[in-house]
Amino acid sequence: MTLVHRGGEAIGAANQTAIAQIGTAQDVQAQLTAQQALSVAQQLFAEQGSFAGIDAAAMKRFEPEFAYTASASTGPDVVSIGTSAQGVGIAVRSASGTCFYAFEAGTTVRYGSGTPCTGKAASSASAGSWPAG
Repeated sequence: MTLVHRGGEAIGAANQTAIAQIGTAQDVQAQLTAQQALSVAQQLFAEQGSFAGIDAAAMKRFEPEFAYTASASTGPDVVSIGTSAQGVGIAVRSASGTCFYAFEAGTTVRYGSGTPCTGKAASSASAGSWPAG
């Protein structure tokens, strides 16, 4: 009986590991989307010299691969954009449910995660890199 019990525990542990790895992969996908959107925002800023005019429509014209919105991100291919005089906030929701933030401030980029999953909320990002999963 002990052998069967331990075998069941091993299978359960393997399943938990697989689920954790899937969540990590989903988070990396959302971070890559956010990083690509961040690159677009940086290029638009370099062209314009300001954050004015960097909105969902401008982002879509420059990089049509993703959907852009001023509302909340609903998935890894939907980028929420929030622009202010201080910078551009980007938020992308992972399929795992985590929302990742990036905030481009002209000379620095800050990262974070949280709720709500909006570009406006991304202005609260304060880390120098993506949060650890």
